[in-house]
Amino acid sequence: MPERQFDGEAPGEVHGELSALVEHLRAHPFDVEARENLARLYAERLDRADLAVQEVEKLVGAPNLSPREITRRLNLKADFQLKYAADLDGARATLQRIAEQFPGSAWATGAEQRIASLKNELRGKKESQTLRLGSYEDDLGLR
Repeated sequence: MPERQFDGEAPGEVHGELSALVEHLRAHPFDVEARENLARLYAERLDRADLAVQEVEKLVGAPNLSPREITRRLNLKADFQLKYAADLDGARATLQRIAEQFPGSAWATGAEQRIASLKNELRGKKESQTLRLGSYEDDLGLR
């Protein structure tokens, strides 16, 4: 799969960062920040939303999490599914887990509201990726 490149970023830089994170997580598997950074690297810079989702799911499965931590991580997973994989059904199922796990809570209400607006959220992401050309002479007063 081709790798995204941003602002002169060399492929070696990304792979070096990837290697460092993977090695760090082998030694410290419960380092939440490193695992989130790895997930973001997979999604945002390597176009691998599937691997990002797997990493976030490992975070969700960690022991002794508060409901707040679980919902934050599940929302992050839904973000990756929607933004980088355009997986509307996957994001919906992820948010439904919040509603089922914490019924009657503010987290469940927030998840249900987000589920209701997922199509708009996905549409907004697609539209933001489209470059719109217009008549700039009118805007500049040249006509």
